[in-house]
Order: sequence, then C-alpha cells, then structure tokens
Amino acid sequence: MNKRVLVTAILGVIMAILVGYVITDYHQNTSNQAAYAASEEARKAQEEKDKEAELTKKADAEKEIYTILNNTNFEYDQVDREYKFYSSSQRAIQPSNAVSWVAFVDSSGHLVGPFIKLVTFAPLDISTNWIFWDKLTFSSSAGKYDYTMRGVIAGQSGGGKNIRLDDSGAYEYALLTIPEIDEGMRILTQGSNPIIRYRGSQYYKDYTLSSEEIEQLKTALTLYKLGDIVDNTLDVNKLSK
Repeated sequence: MNKRVLVTAILGVIMAILVGYVITDYHQNTSNQAAYAASEEARKAQEEKDKEAELTKKADAEKEIYTILNNTNFEYDQVDREYKFYSSSQRAIQPSNAVSWVAFVDSSGHLVGPFIKLVTFAPLDISTNWIFWDKLTFSSSAGKYDYTMRGVIAGQSGGGKNIRLDDSGAYEYALLTIPEIDEGMRILTQGSNPIIRYRGSQYYKDYTLSSEEIEQLKTALTLYKLGDIVDNTLDVNKLSK
C-alpha cells in the first residue's frame, strides 16, 4: 500500500470519527435542550400552581377572619376609626374571674392581636385580697407549662399587668400575646380539666376555665393563625360598623 492510499485511509477514518462525534453531540444537545425546556415548563407550571394555591389560601383565610370578627362583640371608634373586638359579652372588667380575648383593627386595616385577657377578682370581705401574681401555670390532662411574666413590678404593674380596687373588690388583670403563652394555650385547649394557677410571691389562686372560655381561646388561636396567613392585613370595608 503506497503512502497516498494510507494517508487517504487514515484521513477517512478521522473524518468518519469527527462526523460521528458531531452528529452524536448534536443529538445530545438537542436532547438536553428538549429536557431543559420540559423541565423549565414544568417548573413554571408548578410556580403558577403554587401561586394560585397561595392566593386561594389567603382568600379562604380572609373569609374566615371576617366571619369570626363579624360575629364577635365590638366597638367602633368614630374618631380614631378603630375597631375593638372582645370575646366577652361585657367589655368592662366584671367582678369575677375570667379568661377572654381582645383584638384591634386600625384605620388602615391592620389586625393587632388577638391578646389573651386574664382577670382575677376577690371581694373586699376576704382578708387577703391581693395575690400580686406574675407567674402563671397552665395545667390540663395535656401537660403543664410555667410562664413568668416579664416587666411586672412587684406583681402589680408593667408587662401588661395592672391592678384595681373599687367598692366591689380587688382586681388583677393582664393582656398577654399568644406567642408569649402559646404552649400554655395548647395545654388548656387540648386537654381536660383546664386550670390556670396565678402565683405571687406569697399566695396563689387556681381558676378552672369554663367550656365557653376554652372555645373562646380556640377561636383566638384560629384568628391568630389566620392573621399570619394574610399578613394581618384586612379590608375595613368588609367589617360591620
């Protein structure tokens, strides 16, 4: 075999290899591009689906919030254009032990709360009227949770706590946020025999919650979770006046 034939044969082999590589690479690139396009299309479809699901979730949450608030006792301040919602049938503190919740919606539609309102009461004819509580124990068959209030001075004021004395007796009351006592709320609402022990430096008082109060706490927890879904932003035009 002469050199020219040999060189021609070698070049032919090289060209065949190169052509095969180019064809294979073309098919691989085409296949990769098709796979990427399909993947990108699937990703966009999933994003759209997730977006629609999120919008539906928010719309459902808003609807449930309006249902709760429009069926809750409230006062509307014509000057500040603010709503105050309260689960108790009486806004003013009554001469009795009680657990309830309150929430506010300002003029911009911002939902503030709900807050848990705790009240203890003792008639004046009881020798020890004051507990000066600043520690709470939440107890039920679901467990026990101890909470120490922050910023309370001598069990009397600060940190959302206050006291009052009038002709009916001695009152101690506080407003607490749900995140502060979320574990205590869980215990009270999920177990039987729900009790709050109000502790002071010398005395304590046990209070067993009624079934109605437990339902109110469940509503407060629901409202709090729904508010988080809608970023605590409401349309005040959809609230009763």
